[in-house]
Amino acid sequence: MAHKAIELGAAGVYFASQMSSYDKTSEEIYAEYGAPYDLQVLKGARDGWFNAIHAHGDDIMFDLVKDYPVQVFNWHVWESLPELKEGIDYTNKCVMGGIARMDITHNNRNPLRHQIYRSITESGGKHLILTPGCGIRHPFEEDTIRYLQKVKIETEALLNK
Repeated sequence: MAHKAIELGAAGVYFASQMSSYDKTSEEIYAEYGAPYDLQVLKGARDGWFNAIHAHGDDIMFDLVKDYPVQVFNWHVWESLPELKEGIDYTNKCVMGGIARMDITHNNRNPLRHQIYRSITESGGKHLILTPGCGIRHPFEEDTIRYLQKVKIETEALLNK
């Protein structure tokens, strides 16, 4: 079905791998019973130019999924290893993440500022789509979203002097 989404005009698919985590199963079991089906879906989306994988969980099977055929790699950056620059270096993909979702939910402004600064500096401002590492839990304050936007703009201006 992924190919149908591309045929209908989607830029790609966002594939969430919920079980590629050592908290859920072993790498051997996932390599046999999970990865082949993940790759089958992604093969169907191969004509998309913006396919993304979300490796969900606290202890992802990074070595198993890092080479999946996608352009964008997403995981719970700052909540789970690898570190952001490590993820960029090992995948050679654009990373989507860099902000811990629970800090958004709890309006933790100092950690949010630090994560934005660190994400932009570690990536060099390239190969990064600055987002939460996973879905933001409700409730959250709209002011926090505006704060994130302000800090991102300030950080980019500071670093581009």
